[in-house]
Amino acid sequence: GDPEPRAAQAQIMWSRTFKERLTTIEQLKEAVSNYTAEAAVKLRSQGLYCRRVSLQIRTSLYDSEAQRYAGDAQADLSAPTSDTRLLIKVAGELLKKVFKPGMRYMRAGVILTELSAQRRHQSDLLRGELPAAELERADRLMAVMDELNRDQRHTVYLAAQHGFAESAAFKNPQHLSPRYTTDWDELPKLF
Repeated sequence: GDPEPRAAQAQIMWSRTFKERLTTIEQLKEAVSNYTAEAAVKLRSQGLYCRRVSLQIRTSLYDSEAQRYAGDAQADLSAPTSDTRLLIKVAGELLKKVFKPGMRYMRAGVILTELSAQRRHQSDLLRGELPAAELERADRLMAVMDELNRDQRHTVYLAAQHGFAESAAFKNPQHLSPRYTTDWDELPKLF
C-alpha cells in the first residue's frame, strides 16, 4: 500500500494513462473530474488543504510530430480548500484552457500543491472569506461523501464525473458505481 502519509508532503498527484485514446473535451472532462475527486479524497485523508491545482494532458510521444501535444496549466486558489466540488470546477476551467481539438490524448493528470494543514492563510484576512458555517457545511458534506465511498455498495459521484463508469475507455470494475439517480432499483435502502 501507500507509505505512511507525511504532513510535509509536497504534492498529491493522480495521473493515469487511458485504455483508449480520448479525443473530445467531454471525455477528458470526465477523466479529469474523476482524477481530481480521487486526489481530493487523498488530500482529506491526510487532513490537508491545497492552494494550487495543476493539470496535465498528453498525447503519445510516439504520435507523428503534428499529432504530438502536451498541455499544462495551473491555478492558485484564493484560499486553501479540500472541497471536491471546487477542485473539479477549477480543473475543468484549466482543461478548457489547454484542450486542443483534433488530438488523441493518452494521459491526464491532476496535481494538488501548496498543501497545508490550515484552511486559512494570512492573506485571507485582507479579503473577504467564506463564512465559517459555509466552510463547516462543505467539510461535513465531503466527510459524508468519503464515508459513503468507503462502502463500495454506496459510491457517490458528482455530476461532472457522470458517464465515467460506463465509458469503454475507463472500463474497470473498481470504478463502477450504482446508478442511484437513473435507476429506481439501485436506490440504496436506508433502515
